[in-house]
Amino acid sequence: MTGRIPRTKRAELWQSEVVVATPETTFNDIDLVHFNAIVVDECHHTVGQDAFAKVMQELHPTYRLGLSAFIPARREREVTELIGPIRRWNWSSMLR
Repeated sequence: MTGRIPRTKRAELWQSEVVVATPETTFNDIDLVHFNAIVVDECHHTVGQDAFAKVMQELHPTYRLGLSAFIPARREREVTELIGPIRRWNWSSMLR
């Protein structure tokens, strides 16, 4: 879901069991969002004033999963605070 969808329609869509939305739209509609679980793609952006970070700071979901191909060391602390512990997998760990 993006901001191109009228807010009245988005209000209806936020009631769905699963919603896929941009972080900007989610933050702009924060008063309509009532989830206890969130999946953040490219979670290395969940820092500073980024919409990802603002959403996580406002929602405080019970269940959080952040996905990223790479989290720079300088961002690890903030990502950990907002998403949770960082776990790393590589191809060899997936073959076990």
